[in-house]
Amino acid sequence: FESCTLVSEWNEDLKRAQLIAALEGNARQMLCDSAHLIHTYEGAILVLKGRYGAANQIDKHRLEFKARIRRSDESLSDLHQDLRRLWTLGGNPTEGAEHFLIDKFLDALNQPNLVYEVRRANVKTFDSALTEALRAEALFSETKRAREVSQLMCNKDQERDKGTRARTVRNEDFKKSNPHKRDLTAN
Repeated sequence: FESCTLVSEWNEDLKRAQLIAALEGNARQMLCDSAHLIHTYEGAILVLKGRYGAANQIDKHRLEFKARIRRSDESLSDLHQDLRRLWTLGGNPTEGAEHFLIDKFLDALNQPNLVYEVRRANVKTFDSALTEALRAEALFSETKRAREVSQLMCNKDQERDKGTRARTVRNEDFKKSNPHKRDLTAN
């Protein structure tokens, strides 16, 4: 935005008006509501920095990182990416971050079977924790699908057996009530 103001040679009032027009949502509403108090472009920038500036957001991002849990419809990759984003925005150091990121990733999974598999692999990096979790999730998914197919086949066998037993009972009842008639199961 600063580049546009320089190239366009906007004066202070035009800069302020263009800034407000360029914003959306809460940021725009906040400046519109405070327009009578903000008389310069620099004043508008100070108000925005006060509300959305990094200094006021670090604690928010740290708390979001700490409370982050995987949503039921969220992919492992999305969780991984969001944790890294929150860690960075929280002003946390990159040195030694892998240990904290891995621990939080495992906590956020909220799935003991995945956590067990990733811990068992003794991962050393945040990215390898994701890779191992993806592998384990795929394995669990395939195992679950195989179990469901097996259960479906068992159910079909049970239904077939019920039908066979019912025909046998009907045939035996027919033989008892009609001893002179031919066997229903015979060709």
